[in-house]
Amino acid sequence: MNKKLPTWSIGYSEYEQIKFTHASTHANKESEGFDWVKTSVSIKVGGFSSNVDLILTLSEIRNFKNQIENIYNNLRGRAQLKTIEDQIELNIGIDDLGHIKLTGYLKDDVSSGNKLNFEMDLDQSFLPKTLSELNSTLTFYEDCA
Repeated sequence: MNKKLPTWSIGYSEYEQIKFTHASTHANKESEGFDWVKTSVSIKVGGFSSNVDLILTLSEIRNFKNQIENIYNNLRGRAQLKTIEDQIELNIGIDDLGHIKLTGYLKDDVSSGNKLNFEMDLDQSFLPKTLSELNSTLTFYEDCA
């Protein structure tokens, strides 16, 4: 079976966006200790763009999805995605008027290297698409198990 690789994004492709494309398989949590999944991250923010390979865990993705779902359902709260290896951090918050701010950083290497700090001002309209993509990503890996 030739499945499309799972992908999810935050923001708007024609403006500012961070996009995650995951590998076709993930590590077995029981045998390896973590449910690692190789991920390619592309970011476009302001005049900067980059592509970085890193490792996320399905647990990190699931927790982030649940936090975003809370923001969407309650129009308040915060969501954070931060990898064990500290290569990426995303922080999403919503104000009383429904404006969403995404702040974070992306490092091009686990141990050293360059670090891009970024900030995006967004509205709620991206949330349903992001949640749908995150759900599809998690379903993809459940189906692979």
